[in-house]
Amino acid sequence: LNAGLAVTQFRSIALHPTNPRIAIGGTQDNGTVGSSGQPLWEGLLSADGGFVAIDPANPSTRYGEIEWIKGSTPSGPRRSDAGGIFVIKDNGIDHTDAAAPFPPLVIDEARPDTLYFGTTHLYRTVDRGESWSVFSPGLAANLGDGILAVAPAASNPAAVYAGTFAGK
Repeated sequence: LNAGLAVTQFRSIALHPTNPRIAIGGTQDNGTVGSSGQPLWEGLLSADGGFVAIDPANPSTRYGEIEWIKGSTPSGPRRSDAGGIFVIKDNGIDHTDAAAPFPPLVIDEARPDTLYFGTTHLYRTVDRGESWSVFSPGLAANLGDGILAVAPAASNPAAVYAGTFAGK
């Protein structure tokens, strides 16, 4: 019925910094997928896909996540290097934190080794996900009140904006 159309519902999408035909996206019910400009999407990471990012300094490094389940160690940020599989990179993240079903995973475009991940706390890594540390006090206490949005300030590496479901 779709006459070969490659369609899905994206939660997040990231574009290659120099080639607009290359993209990855986290999708509802179809995992994390990638495209090199062909009309078909390649499966990259199973389960429901969440936030994604492509390193602007090294576009062969990609980030993604699957649905956050409190207490589940398979949940959390993942990294793929040079087109390889997505490996979980969650050292320092407390899996007992409550969070939105898909916590924001955001790369700092001005400092691409730095990423942020939001549960009830905002976590930061400065080594491409190898180790994470708490970057903020607890901003939310309940599963329904997790951090939903994160935006690093390009002008000031110490300024990061975060918003929760409850408007904090």
